[in-house]
Amino acid sequence: MATDETEPADDDIDWGDVGMEMPQAAPIDRIRRAVAVLRHPAASEDPLASATQALEGVVEGTEAATEAILSQIEAIETALDAVSAELSPESQARAALDNAGMAITALYEACGFQDLTGQR
Repeated sequence: MATDETEPADDDIDWGDVGMEMPQAAPIDRIRRAVAVLRHPAASEDPLASATQALEGVVEGTEAATEAILSQIEAIETALDAVSAELSPESQARAALDNAGMAITALYEACGFQDLTGQR
């Protein structure tokens, strides 16, 4: 049940309609929608609309950067897998590759911020 006309309760939100799949993103979306409707009646320009557009640009830029980072991580991972396939199980280089693999996993996890910030 909605608390008022501008703010639906979390269970009233159709996540498919707002482009979100994660309930954790609900507070972010609620704030974004609340800010988008605010405007001083005497203002000739809507600074909040401009700010909203600027924030959307930041989200798009962040998404593009994350995609580029993930693409490069995948290329590195592919190269490491190819090198690993050529090494014997006893090779000392295998430990270094295992460490690099753990670093790649950490990079994937760090890029998870896009899932929260990029949802609309």
